[in-house]
Amino acid sequence: MIKKITIIMFLMITPLLIGAQTFDFNTDGDTEDWSGFSSTTRAVSGGVLTVTFTGAFNDVPVTYNGSSISTNNKYLHILADIGSPEINAFSLQATTTAGSVLTGTVFSKPVGSGFNVYTIDLTGQANWTGTISALRIRIRNTAGDGGLTANGETVKFDKIIFDNNAAPLVSSFEFNTDGDNEGWTGFGSTTRVVSGGHLTATVTGAFNDVPIVYGNNIDTSNKFVHVFAEINSDAIDAISLQATTSAGAVLAGTSFSKPVGSGFNVYTIDLTGQANWSGDVTDLRLRMRNTAGDGELTMIGDTFVFDRIIFDNDAVLNIEQLKKFNFSYFPNPTKDRLKLSAVKPIKNVTLFNLLGQEVLAETFNNQKEVDLNISSFRTGTYIMKVQIEDKVETFKILKK
Repeated sequence: MIKKITIIMFLMITPLLIGAQTFDFNTDGDTEDWSGFSSTTRAVSGGVLTVTFTGAFNDVPVTYNGSSISTNNKYLHILADIGSPEINAFSLQATTTAGSVLTGTVFSKPVGSGFNVYTIDLTGQANWTGTISALRIRIRNTAGDGGLTANGETVKFDKIIFDNNAAPLVSSFEFNTDGDNEGWTGFGSTTRVVSGGHLTATVTGAFNDVPIVYGNNIDTSNKFVHVFAEINSDAIDAISLQATTSAGAVLAGTSFSKPVGSGFNVYTIDLTGQANWSGDVTDLRLRMRNTAGDGELTMIGDTFVFDRIIFDNDAVLNIEQLKKFNFSYFPNPTKDRLKLSAVKPIKNVTLFNLLGQEVLAETFNNQKEVDLNISSFRTGTYIMKVQIEDKVETFKILKK
């Protein structure tokens, strides 16, 4: 099997949208008008607002004392590192000229997983309009009905962003975390398991075609979808993309010779001619099909193994473009240094955080080995883009 090198790029929340309001805490000591509660201390250093718990609490509000937040923005995105196992929710509480607002998001307690994006949807809040007179973000435990003890534990805020981007727009799925289907669900006649870097759909009943279904945060600016998969069913000869967008219905696909036993192959669906592939996606599914089938097919036990699903603007996906240069990088995860090597000179390396912001850019002159110092980077996931000659590939880096 082809050695898997991660190729992902997230088009994450961007503060460049018109009207977006971003608090990035880039000036040491400047809380940017965010204050707190008596059971916490707050410090801004190294681009992070750190809230440290000093006593018992039910929930801890971080209060905004400024006047720049607009109710025209309908989503709140919090890029934060949760350092307390007692915390499982963020809420936004506000008073506007229209009335009171209280809404939030609940999450699994990701202690030790570094910075993650937490999004609060305000579109359904009728009172989120007019002028804001009071606003706070509440750090909470949803089960707590009394004081919680979290002395010395922290919540670190890297960014607080108000904008109109409903969710991080995703362009690639790699299934590298066991048990995480990355938002893909399925049909009643299949089971789906993520393990060893693959999403495996196993047929459990008769069907005409089997969809795997995704949600609504696909970026329609990308006009090609590449499915890198192993088809273990001789009844399947096509993969189709079916979607509903704010522009209308989309149905496009690709047919192929039945490649049972040929391992992983790239199947590309061209969306450039689909006039309705624009705007917001409200439903999306990939359908494994038999083009001649007009009734149910019985394929119990057959499998479809997805290594990755990529949306981009390249008509052809070159899997492992840098493999011919014997490119490698290690260690990953890493605490401080990242070493890169290849048999041809590495032209440049760029790292991005999960907000899509560039955090490192290096250009090299005839170097086949590169040593990057990322010891000052905050714990979390980064995207590394590497260029050798005219080939560019993207990799996921975990900073411990």
